[in-house]
Amino acid sequence: MDREQDRNEYFDPGKYYSASAYTEPADYRDNSKRQRRSLLLSMLAGACIMAVIISLIYMFTFYNVVVGPEVKKDVMAAAEGNVPSNSMDFELSADTMPGLPEGMHIPPPGAEAGHSINVSNNYDYEESLTIKHIYRKCAPSVVSISSTNADFTGFTTGSGIIMNKDGYIITNTHLVDNSGYINVKLYGGGEHSAYLVGEDEASGIAVIKIEAENLVAAEFGDFSEVEVGATVVSIGNPIEGSFSITDGVISSLCGTIKYGGFPVTVFQTNAQSGSGSSGSPVINEYGQVVGIINTDMSADYDLEKLCFALPISVAKPIIDELMDHGYVEGRPALGLELIDIPLSVSAYYGMPMGIFVEKVYPQSNAEEAGITRGDIIVSINGVKISGMDELNEVKNGFKVGDKVTLGIVRNMDIHNIEVTLIDSSQMNK
Repeated sequence: MDREQDRNEYFDPGKYYSASAYTEPADYRDNSKRQRRSLLLSMLAGACIMAVIISLIYMFTFYNVVVGPEVKKDVMAAAEGNVPSNSMDFELSADTMPGLPEGMHIPPPGAEAGHSINVSNNYDYEESLTIKHIYRKCAPSVVSISSTNADFTGFTTGSGIIMNKDGYIITNTHLVDNSGYINVKLYGGGEHSAYLVGEDEASGIAVIKIEAENLVAAEFGDFSEVEVGATVVSIGNPIEGSFSITDGVISSLCGTIKYGGFPVTVFQTNAQSGSGSSGSPVINEYGQVVGIINTDMSADYDLEKLCFALPISVAKPIIDELMDHGYVEGRPALGLELIDIPLSVSAYYGMPMGIFVEKVYPQSNAEEAGITRGDIIVSINGVKISGMDELNEVKNGFKVGDKVTLGIVRNMDIHNIEVTLIDSSQMNK
């Protein structure tokens, strides 16, 4: 039956109804073929919609996370010469950085670091300060931080603490790691571009630098004087640039948790105002910083109104090394830049759950051992893994110089490759 005949069948009511005009139906017409065709069309439409959704997931996960940085690297190289594409590949001895003001100087770590933080147990007050006075004293030492990811497709917000008047700021690694651009807002107004001085994955501590002078540095207090139940406050940024103060108490003293597969010493407090408070200070009754909040640490523990913070006594030696070298010595590393494979990408492409090798550092023996970009790590020393946390938990049980065997999937074949662990500091040289 041609299209015109088919159209006439659909739109000729006299064919299906009697002369009584819609009061007495004519002979019943078998609609089974039409129903089957409608069902098939519905199934086809559903399949198309699913394909579009999966394609979008691929575009915004696998492409941006895995392929995007390489594309951006090529674009930047073509546009501006050998300009690094993100802070992971960025050499701190360079003179300029994409996105920073023209001519902004970027010294190597330690060269212009000045002094590190000074921790004091001397109080200038006979009695504790009110919350109002703590805010007046400490808010100028807190900054609002926003950063883009390496390919400028998303951003993260949080807080930071000014550690000295020359523009060095303490914050969390997850706020600035592998960033394409870091922006800092000061209390009272003013914005500055920042660059990464150094970071420590194990503790979640990072130091960034802005080109500014005569800033109000925070006063740091002795954490050993802190007791459970002591009143503390935090000043952070639940909304970017809000500089909100939240009061609370020390809920629990130091304990060890696993963060990214690394053991880290923390304490608990309810003086926090949400994810934007990550990187903000925990301040005692005398207006001294005694801890650094990291809401990312709390994500796996379902603490609700509580969060973890790093005691300043634990953070100080790490910050000192970051200021001196840009890294912390003694951390075992594979010499690889790795990215977790999202579940959606694994399901769509039929890839194994594991960790994608984005880069092989020449300082390690991984390249010589045969590992290349695009390999997928699925085990270490026979222990199956599906993400970075599991890999780090096994790896951190070894020390620099030990050898580990990685299970690698390449072209759907499994290879066991032995790699010697190096000091993570070598990846910064």
